[in-house]
Amino acid sequence: MPRLLATAFSAANGSTPSSALDALATLQAEGWQPPAGTVHFGVARPIWHGALTPALDSAGPIDQVLLLATAMQAAALAAVATAINAADRGLADAVGQRWAGSQIAPGGRGRLATTLPAKGLAQAITSASGAAAHVAEDAGTGTVNRALYGLLAQRQTLAVGLVLVPLPVETARVWGRPALTSLNRADVLEAVRAALAHAAAIHVTGSAATGRN
Repeated sequence: MPRLLATAFSAANGSTPSSALDALATLQAEGWQPPAGTVHFGVARPIWHGALTPALDSAGPIDQVLLLATAMQAAALAAVATAINAADRGLADAVGQRWAGSQIAPGGRGRLATTLPAKGLAQAITSASGAAAHVAEDAGTGTVNRALYGLLAQRQTLAVGLVLVPLPVETARVWGRPALTSLNRADVLEAVRAALAHAAAIHVTGSAATGRN
């Protein structure tokens, strides 16, 4: 049976929320599992080095990885199509470290396509939950992109995807942030549930997916 690692990035510090982690924590507390496959829940840290190491080490054998990250300025969910070979050298991570160069992998490919196709993820989210979701070309040049690029480059037999999650209206209100979406916590939870169910049903063998998004 396919086994999915669902991993959400925690907040960089105590002054920012993580709607992605809140949704995963709720599903884990409920004991939720998808109709097809099984899910192992994990937490990623917003750091340049080793963000996914604890989650990958504890998951055991896996077939798919779905990363979830909070997009503070987003109005809707987005499935990411590519990881880019670039890093923001001026960005300090959660432990104060900065990336040493402008590329994640000098000499490596400029872009790596996600192997859980982004278009299918976005369509599944909207179809199953009713929440609007679109395809984002990339996730920028921060620690989330770094983790995605490294995973795609190093674990080529895995189906790997990334979904960006907006702040629901209640969370934005509690944290004194502008409400950029009309989605509430229940809406976001159903959207994340739909993304996980879709990802868990995809089983990639051999040389992984073609990366067509």
